Amino acid sequence: MTEPPIVLRPATPADTDEVLELHVRSRAAYQRAVRPESEVDATSAVLRGRRDSYYAAMLGSPEVDGCCAVRGDRLVGFTLAGPVSFPDPVPGTTVELYKIHVDPAEWGRGVAGRLLARCVDRWRAAGVGSARLFVWDFNERARRFYARNGWVDDGCRRPDDPRIGAYRMRGYRLTLPAPNGAGPVPPGGPVGPDDAGRAGRD
Repeated sequence: MTEPPIVLRPATPADTDEVLELHVRSRAAYQRAVRPESEVDATSAVLRGRRDSYYAAMLGSPEVDGCCAVRGDRLVGFTLAGPVSFPDPVPGTTVELYKIHVDPAEWGRGVAGRLLARCVDRWRAAGVGSARLFVWDFNERARRFYARNGWVDDGCRRPDDPRIGAYRMRGYRLTLPAPNGAGPVPPGGPVGPDDAGRAGRD
C-alpha cells in the first residue's frame, strides 16, 4: 500500500492537542540523551499544563505563523514562528522560529526541511532580512540541521538564559537574500496570510 504524501497546511487552534503531544514526543526523544527519564516525564507534565496558556494561545494569535505537516490524517510535524521574543542584538532580526518539531518516527525523511523551507519562503516574500532561533547545546542533530540550511551560531544567548544542568540555549541567525538574489533586504512587517493550497514545511 502506498504511503500518503506529506501535505503542509496552516495550523489552527483545532490542532492544539495534536501539536502539544507531538512537541512532548519530540522533546522527550532528544532530551533522553542528557536527562533521566524522571526529569523528561516532569518536563512533559509541565508542557501539558501549558496547553491553554501557550499552545492554544500561540495557535490563536494573528502574529504567529503556524504550519502543520500531515501524512494522511496524522500530524507529523509543525512550525511556529513570529516576532522575536526578546530584543535582538542585530536590529534587523525581527522574526523568530519558535518551534520546529517532527514526530521521531519521521526523523530523517525530509519533513523538517520542507517546514523550514516554507518559513524561509514566507519571510523572504515579506521582506524579512534575517531570522532568529534558539536551540539547546546538546541537541546536536538539530544544530547540524540548522547549519546545513544556512543558519549561523552567532553567540547570542536568550536574556532569560534557560538551563538544563550545564547546558544552555544557543542563538542561531539566518540571513535571507532578496527575491532577486541581490542580497539581504531590509526587514518588513509581520508575515502575511498563508497562501491557499501551499504544501507544508518540515
